[in-house]
Amino acid sequence: MYTQSDHERARYEARVRGEMDYRSDMRESERRGEQRGEQRGEERGEQRSLVGRVHFCEDLLSQPRTPAERLVALSLDDLRAYADRLETDVRNRNSSPPAS
Repeated sequence: MYTQSDHERARYEARVRGEMDYRSDMRESERRGEQRGEQRGEERGEQRSLVGRVHFCEDLLSQPRTPAERLVALSLDDLRAYADRLETDVRNRNSSPPAS
């Protein structure tokens, strides 16, 4: 037989489970948000580093500096490739024999 106290206990247990699920969902959401924030921070740090590399190589090659706004508009892969290409140009320039 299902009594009033059984019904109240079932409601209580359902409420407690709901609260536990809510807390668990909130912790998981917070963890995912922290991970996304860390990833974005790492990407911004890498982006700044790559912009610095590009400007350094452009200076060594006596080229005008590309505005940082244009560089940060590139994808990280494109920015990385551009920095690598400039670095190669610097190496090739420095390894070439001097003109006679």
